[in-house]
Amino acid sequence: MASKWKGGWKHYLAEHGLVLPSHKTALRGRSPTYFMRWKDRDIVEEFYIEDGYDDLSFSKYSTVIDVGAHIGLFTVRAAKCGATVHAFEPSPQSYQNLLRNLELHGVADRVIPHNTAITAATGQTEFFSSEKGSLYDSTSKSTDGTRRIVASTNLLSATETMDLDGKCLLKLDCEGSEFEIVKESPERAFHGIDSVFIEYHSSHGDADVLVGELEDLGYSVSRRSDPRQHVSSDLGFIVGGK
Repeated sequence: MASKWKGGWKHYLAEHGLVLPSHKTALRGRSPTYFMRWKDRDIVEEFYIEDGYDDLSFSKYSTVIDVGAHIGLFTVRAAKCGATVHAFEPSPQSYQNLLRNLELHGVADRVIPHNTAITAATGQTEFFSSEKGSLYDSTSKSTDGTRRIVASTNLLSATETMDLDGKCLLKLDCEGSEFEIVKESPERAFHGIDSVFIEYHSSHGDADVLVGELEDLGYSVSRRSDPRQHVSSDLGFIVGGK
């Protein structure tokens, strides 16, 4: 039976589960060029068209901890603003494109990449590559997808190796694992972190509880829902500062 053609060849291959290699591309007139897989286009749209991170002034931070760095959009912007960035990305495919994008944008000297997940424990953890696309990859067990084992560390172990003099921002975009990371991390893991920016998924946890935990850690917190209901009705953002 013939398959119905619905547009360009990239749409066709992605729709039928065929593998597309990473390629260098940009949204027409809307983003710089990045190395990405075809299914990575959603994160580029989120970052450059919807600008889910417009709450942030990157230039005031000397250090950024990017948990869920993906292919490096947030990391590259922070590094170009002068920050030293610790970028954590457990997906092997996304991590390789992260490394390529650091070189492409000339910021490799300002970024310390880690092919590691941040979780509640150190060692190894389960990682799920979502069938919906790499934007939804996660260590959360409630994520559907292909399972693999990846290296992991906890937030305290990660921050203890960093020089956190000056202003530091922690960004969590880890598709549901943000609840576990904040809940299970001891207070001293946040001692050098001045600001937090968290994308949360209410299907994975209680956002009100997450806000309360951050306030207990000394952050003044604001919260907003994501206006892009076509992306996910359970998605929102938490911004906090000390």
